[in-house]
This record gives sequence, C-alpha cells and structure tokens, in this order.
Amino acid sequence: MHIKLIALIAVATAVIAAPASEGVQADVMDNAGAPENAGTRVSTVARDDHVQAPPKSCDPHQSTRDVPQLVGVFPNDEKPTKIAPAIYIRPASNQQDIDLFSNATSTAHKDFDIDKHTGFVPARRPLVRLPSAWKEWEEARDAAVFARLQLAEVTEKADEKQRDKEKAETEKWRASIRKMSVLSIDELKESKEKLILARHLLTFLLHCYAHTIPTIDPIVIPRSISVPLLQTSKILQHPPVLTYFDENLNNWDCPENGKFPPSINDLRCRTTFTGTTDEAEFHLTLTRIELRGGEALELMRLALVEAVHGNENGPAKVTDYLERATIVIQELREILLRIKNLMDPDLFYNKIRPWLSGGDGDTGGRLWIFEGKDEVGEWPGLSELSGLSAAQSPIIQALDAYLGIESARGKGSYATASGKKPFLERMRSYMALGHRKFLSELRAYPRQIRTYVQTIAEQQGSDSAVVHAYNIAVKALKDLRDSHMVIVTLFVIGPARRVKNEAAAMEAGSAPSARDEGKNDQVKGTGGTELVKFLKGVREQTADAILQFDHD
Repeated sequence: MHIKLIALIAVATAVIAAPASEGVQADVMDNAGAPENAGTRVSTVARDDHVQAPPKSCDPHQSTRDVPQLVGVFPNDEKPTKIAPAIYIRPASNQQDIDLFSNATSTAHKDFDIDKHTGFVPARRPLVRLPSAWKEWEEARDAAVFARLQLAEVTEKADEKQRDKEKAETEKWRASIRKMSVLSIDELKESKEKLILARHLLTFLLHCYAHTIPTIDPIVIPRSISVPLLQTSKILQHPPVLTYFDENLNNWDCPENGKFPPSINDLRCRTTFTGTTDEAEFHLTLTRIELRGGEALELMRLALVEAVHGNENGPAKVTDYLERATIVIQELREILLRIKNLMDPDLFYNKIRPWLSGGDGDTGGRLWIFEGKDEVGEWPGLSELSGLSAAQSPIIQALDAYLGIESARGKGSYATASGKKPFLERMRSYMALGHRKFLSELRAYPRQIRTYVQTIAEQQGSDSAVVHAYNIAVKALKDLRDSHMVIVTLFVIGPARRVKNEAAAMEAGSAPSARDEGKNDQVKGTGGTELVKFLKGVREQTADAILQFDHD
C-alpha cells in the first residue's frame, strides 16, 4: 500500500494524511467522519487556554419520526473542556518508523473511524432513516417492535391460550417478511452511513425472524432479508449477524439540538427487541462506556506519542497521561456497576439475552440457512455467526493494547484452548473494519508504553513515578474486569443456575436447590466461549501485567 503522510507528531493532537482503507470497496463514500473540532466533551486531555470551535448541534436535519426511544437516567456530571492545539514535531528514525507510528497512534485518523473526542463511537449522530425506497425494512422493524414478538422458547413455555396467540402473531410477522421484495442496495453504496443503518435494520429483522421460529423447525432466512444483508455485510467486511458494532455503537440517539458529542446522560436507545427499559439500559451502558472511554483512548495515545518521541520531560508527561487515563478507567467501572440497579437479572437472562445470540448459539444445534447466499459470494467474515458479545468492545481491547496487557504473558494466552484461534482475536473480526485495522497495527507496533516504563525503571529505579502510574492504570483495568465478573455472575451465572435447578426440580418433582453452584464454568457466553473460564483468564492476565521488581 502506497502511503502518503505528513509527519507531524502531536503532543496534544495529530494531523496526518493517509490513503483510503483497502478493505471497504472504493465505491463507498466515507461520510461517517466529522471534523476534529466538531464539539466539546468532558475531558482532561489539555490544560492550556486554547479554545476549540463552538460545539455543533446534533444533526437537526435528521428526523426521529416513529423511532422508539428510551432515555438514559444518569446524572449529568460532565463539563466542557479546552483543547490545546499545540504541535510538537520530531522526526522519527526512518520512514518506516514514521509510517507505522503515524497510523498506529493517531486516534483521529479517518481510516480507522476513530475520533479523539468520541473514541470508537461515531463522531456524529447515527443516521435515523433511509430514503423511502427502503421503507419496507423500516416498516417491518416497526411492526416487530409494535407486536412485541416473543422468543420461540418463551412462547413454547406459555399456557395453551397464550402460546397459540403468540405463535399466530409471530408467524403472521414472518409471513410478511417472506412476502417482502428483495430490495437493491446499489444506491446505498454512495454512503457508508446508509450502509450501516441498512445493516442494523436487516440484522434486527434477521434476529427477530430466526429467534421466533419454533424450536423444532429449521431456520431458513428468506431472500428478502438474507440477500441485502449479505451484500451490505460484504461491502462493510462485517459478519452477517447482529454485533456490538450494530447495537452498542450505532443504536443510540441524542437530542437533535443538543451539544455534540453528547454527554452520557443524553444518550437514548433507539431500538430494542423487548421494549423494556432493562434492555435499553443494557445497550446504553455499553455505549456510555465507549463514549466516556474516548478520553482514555486519547490519553493513552498521547502517552505513547511521548514515550516514542518525547524528550527528558517524557517520564513526567507519560505519568500525567497515565494518571488521568486511570481516572477515566475508574469511571468506566462505575458506569458498568450502575447497571445492577437498572436491569432485572432474570428478565435479562431469559428474555433479553437470547435475542442477541447468533447462529452459533442455537440450543438445538440448528444452522442458520441464508437463501441466496451463493449469489453474493464469500468474504472472511461470512462464517462468523456468534452474535453480540461484550468481547467485541473496541475500547477494552485498545486499552489492553496500549498498556501491553497481552505481551505480559505472551500472545494468544487469553484463556484459549490449545490449537484454537484466541477468542478475543476472533471477536475482533466482529468489529468495524477500521477498528480492526487500528487494533491490529497498535498491537503489532514494536514500541509500547509498558516497555518504555520498564526502561525508565531501569534508568531511574522501580520507585519512579511513571512506574507507579503505569501500575495503577493496569490495576484500574483489572478492577474493571473484576466488576465485569460481578455483573456476569449477577445477570448470567445466577439466572442460568436457577433455570437449571428449576428444570431439574420439575423433572424430579422436588423443590429447586443450589446443588449445581459448582458448575458455573459450563455457562456459555453469547460469543460462544466458556464464560467464566474466559473472564478469569483475562482478569488474571491483566493482573500479571502489573510490573514487579526484585529489590535485592
């Protein structure tokens, strides 16, 4: 790939030009990006008195007609900040170093679809509606939301009257899907935003269709959904299944005339399968983490910039960036833990979580058969059907990469069975192409914050401030993973145990007990992994990354 760069390495911001992304077809216009000065957000990234451009509105030209919306409930504790535009220029040792460094550390780089204010969250309000030519998809989505379709496994457990009613309702909706036209996506290719919205609509319809089919029937996805879904997914190089990218990075809304980027208090969830605030808060919690995490992402970038190109003041600056990033990571943990008061565990496990599973998670082992698949052709993500998983979060994997978590124990050690592709590596294939490329380059970059801190420790001693700052940042990330274990135990392991015990009790004709508590490791995540084993593995690996020195 021919690289054209302006080698300006910024202490507070990076200004870099680079080629268009290879993976997305050339006829897709990248309209998703926004100017870097598109608004203010909570930040401690700079402390100078330089002020950026005034915040822009939240794209008031986009209509929110008929779109189900649910408002978040967190208090607004955010304040605008000032961003320093100062540029520090220092040539790298060779051209190859400049190229790799520029790509791997510029979070404002358009090819990566990353914004220095919003991180991996789109730098503008996601598109709300497609042109009228595709209204059939939106009408089908709205009909499913209005009907409050029920999961097949839930319907089959209902009493006879309710079961017959819900089966008739879901079959009526599926019949309408089979009668839909196979709409062309040719005119959608002019806009990446339209393709992303089309994918979101189609994956929603896909999951509604697949998860309402009786559990004894084969899962055959009709051409009206499968053909355009496969086509849009192939262009975007994305698996043809609902993912974190669809539901947690592009399923939010904000006030039309509000500031942008919005505060986490202003986020609203657009579409849910169940129509419950519980489901809305589940998705919004992850969106809030990604949006708030954008600041940590930028601070880590600045720390790496300083580690590679800094001068004698480098250790002090890296220390400062790491300490401020730690504060943000601690806030991410607080956001995550708040969900304990926002969702009912049994409702989440039994009636929300199953909607998010993909073709790999069918309890009966049925495959999802896509009609018209041969007409579309293949691409690397075609066979990935695991569905939505928190492991697809780009902000967490980015923090891991910046802090060198994986290198602390060796690549591929994320609780992965021998001979199998590492789970987190596989989950990266469910991310947006730009995000995958960013993580790939960052993880492959030979210079890391971790190795820099180790070098400083050798030069200045292990009690250096930068060593302490690095360790508290890793500790904050480990604490975040501890809290994730708490949430998983509350909302997945506990309900799974209760369901299993209730089923065993019904079969035996006795009362439920807690005798199977020791079998938690058998619970599978929506991504298909052994949930507890995996989470314990990444938590232990994070703890291992804390630097320890022999003081003999």
